[in-house]
Amino acid sequence: MQRNPGFFKLLLIPLGLFLFCIELFAIDKECLRWFQQKVEVTNKETCERNCAVAKRDMGSFSCTECKDYCEIAFRLEEVEKPEIYTPLLNTTELSLAAKHPSAVWKVYESKSFAEEAAKEKFGFNDEGDESDALRHFAWASRITRDLGSNLAEEFLDAHEAGGDFNSDSTAMDLANNRAGILFSLKAGANLTDSQIISEALKRIQENKLVMTRRRPK
Repeated sequence: MQRNPGFFKLLLIPLGLFLFCIELFAIDKECLRWFQQKVEVTNKETCERNCAVAKRDMGSFSCTECKDYCEIAFRLEEVEKPEIYTPLLNTTELSLAAKHPSAVWKVYESKSFAEEAAKEKFGFNDEGDESDALRHFAWASRITRDLGSNLAEEFLDAHEAGGDFNSDSTAMDLANNRAGILFSLKAGANLTDSQIISEALKRIQENKLVMTRRRPK
């Protein structure tokens, strides 16, 4: 039986993201197992062709969504592993993801965007400081723009449900989430990613985002 080493690399990615993608594309899990075992994935150009001609049996004859299988494989491989937030979901997040599977990828993409922006601007991703404030403000602003404030707030609150609601850290995150949501609502649908980051940095400079500590300059 031929095994695909490239696809097994995906198993190193947190299970939550993998389950997210299964929900997102609504693909039968048996077909994913068949794809994992039978299809050689070397590049995007040959993936669909290899999938189309791969051997099928009675259990996999209906596994014909090759474009979606390949999309999952390469999209996951291209995502950088988040440094602070990971898609290891708490029960509230799992329940919400099941209700809104089509929103999940946008939530994850925006989280990755916020992490990358924080690292670019500050050189690190940490907790309680400027990088943390930027991450939450940017994440909340972006998913509000893309999904609307109600769904954005649901996902953001679900993420915090795994922590201690009485802690300073959670209070900080919730406050910066709220600031991001309100900014995005005021800015409207034409809000750009660069405007989100510029506003976050401006508010950090003016002490208008909540932080439990500041790093020395």
